[in-house]
Amino acid sequence: MTAAAPIRETRNIQAQTALPSAPPDLLLKGISENGEMRKALIGTESAEIEMEWQKIGTRFDDWELIEIGSDWILIENNEDQIRVDMYK
Repeated sequence: MTAAAPIRETRNIQAQTALPSAPPDLLLKGISENGEMRKALIGTESAEIEMEWQKIGTRFDDWELIEIGSDWILIENNEDQIRVDMYK
């Protein structure tokens, strides 16, 4: 008597990749500079993000604040960079 081969179930599994989030609709209201430390007063029109002073490294969903200029900020995710100006 021979043993039956084990039954193997095969599944068609597709790799799920997360889509990058849309950039937040940020408003830049001010820049503060104290020595070499800059902070940006950032929020959104919808108040989803309250107006607060933020420093480099702050995350907004998949986006990160990477640079603060004299009247602009730069945010990035894995694929894109977006500049937000204080005066639109």
